[in-house]
Amino acid sequence: MTTLFECLNEKLANRLDYLCLELLGEPTTKTFHHWRYGKKGSFCVYFSGPYEGRFMDYETGVNGNCLDLIARTKSLKMGDVLGWSKNWLGDAKSPTNYSENYLRNSCLSENSKNLYERPKDFDFEGLQPLFPIPSDATPFDLKKPPLNFMAKNGTLTSTYLYKTENGDPFGYVMRFENEKGYKFVPPLTYCKTKTGDCLWYFKGFGDNRPLYNLHDLFLKPDLPVLVVEGEKTANAASKLFRDHVVVTWSGGVGAIKKTDFSPFKGRKITIFPDNDAPGMRAMMEIGDLLKAFNTSSLLIDIPRNFPPKWDLADSIEDLGVSYEELLLRTIGQTIAQTIVME
Repeated sequence: MTTLFECLNEKLANRLDYLCLELLGEPTTKTFHHWRYGKKGSFCVYFSGPYEGRFMDYETGVNGNCLDLIARTKSLKMGDVLGWSKNWLGDAKSPTNYSENYLRNSCLSENSKNLYERPKDFDFEGLQPLFPIPSDATPFDLKKPPLNFMAKNGTLTSTYLYKTENGDPFGYVMRFENEKGYKFVPPLTYCKTKTGDCLWYFKGFGDNRPLYNLHDLFLKPDLPVLVVEGEKTANAASKLFRDHVVVTWSGGVGAIKKTDFSPFKGRKITIFPDNDAPGMRAMMEIGDLLKAFNTSSLLIDIPRNFPPKWDLADSIEDLGVSYEELLLRTIGQTIAQTIVME
């Protein structure tokens, strides 16, 4: 039976973004998956995934649900949390004692009734992705559990398939966006549970990840390689530079060292960063990693008049340079390092 506290917590979790703004203010960093607070981002509130609706303070180890978050930030006893929650939710029709029947009937809104509810018969933490994806894997369905919870965060706008060097499907990266412009790009893998069951789940690629468009590297061994940041940019750049193999990596700037760049060995590499400091630092890191394979690379020098965060998925119109001219604006790694330091 659903308890009073469980049902009230569900009602609060349906408005978790507003609750965080009320209790904690604007986050330091924000994604679909989580919001982080503090200079180091050590206080984290999760909006999706296995810890959806919970917070974790990674400095102290304290964690909990929405009710615990209210009690912690407002210094309230749990009995007083009920009254504070009632006032904050603004439900004048709710009884003052939050009866079991009222909460059980009202805590789930129409928009949340079909949200992800984790099955209780196996351990999600024990999931092991299967690479490559088995040929007999069932198709994934984002409208059904356990994947449909992601629809709470935004609309699926793109699906990117990663392949092995032989062209076998390895896993997906899904791009979700919402009306506020936030994006979330979780990996989707075919996994096996401890009991031997298989299912699709938003679980990462692990270490030694394949490059996006890896199969094309082996199909076209004589073409030069263009490295960009993000699958969306890679797809756009592939249409612009058909005489290159355009690749990227999964997981963003924090997952560069988890990627296998060894297929770059012996190839002519040009690195095209996003027009911001994190993008430049990420590409510099890749350039350093390539030294282990005796592979040199050239870095694109983006003109100073280009908009902040510009990349090859954005328009170049009215910026005074063609894509072909832009590709010739290369600088060495040593010079690039000096630019970053400045």
